[in-house]
Amino acid sequence: MSFLNSTLFIGALAVLGACAPSSRTVYLNSQLNESAPVAIVGGRLVPPGTALSKQVALLDKRCSATFIARNIVLTASHCFPERNQTGVIRFTDDGDISTFETRYDAVIMHPSFDPYVNSSEHDVALVRTVDPLPDGFTITSLATQMTPNKTATKAVGRGLIFYPNQLGPHAANDRKLREVDFTNLKLLKTKIGSWYSIKIGLAAGVSSGDSGGPLFAVEDGAFKQIGVASTIADDSTGDDAAYSSVVLNADWIRQASVELLKQN
Repeated sequence: MSFLNSTLFIGALAVLGACAPSSRTVYLNSQLNESAPVAIVGGRLVPPGTALSKQVALLDKRCSATFIARNIVLTASHCFPERNQTGVIRFTDDGDISTFETRYDAVIMHPSFDPYVNSSEHDVALVRTVDPLPDGFTITSLATQMTPNKTATKAVGRGLIFYPNQLGPHAANDRKLREVDFTNLKLLKTKIGSWYSIKIGLAAGVSSGDSGGPLFAVEDGAFKQIGVASTIADDSTGDDAAYSSVVLNADWIRQASVELLKQN
């Protein structure tokens, strides 16, 4: 199900400020501190009441997520460092007042996800909510085919506004929804797995504070979620935002969804 007209998406790309870690480090939500990068930096605020604002949710005030069925939410496995099975997921327009809020009562993490291995291939998890997504909110359609390199994409998340000690005062964690566009998508193939990589450097800002959030691209004329925000790593060539591919994890997503619904 699309949330924006593709013509609007292919329009002007935002140029954002971002800072790079000084050494090669992978940041997970469980490892964030005052010196770690924390989110989409700047970006464009998603206007309240728009379709996109009713598509990307906030998970436990620390991750972003999307509903892929009325009671099933897709996010990142590393959002559950303590392997908790309960919590809160909500939509909000201003960061404080929820437009929809419910608890979740079950989580299935991908069995091949290993937080101690620098691989983003299987950093996906499914969450079952107590209450179904009401009418007026958007169930996200997942991609069914791999997305070609350099395809225009849109990253969305509910992170902080600034990096601390880099772009001015450390802004409040308002969790307002922001978006940023990219044109440098690449399928990264390594010995430890394959995932989508986006070079962010100083041209655009997205980081681990938006973990679990979606990466969108147009497929068959409609917006589909192609990735789940995993990690950010710094090396000599700059910053890469890593997204687990929903297509590479499609079989597991289907099986885990069935398992969660059977448990209900």
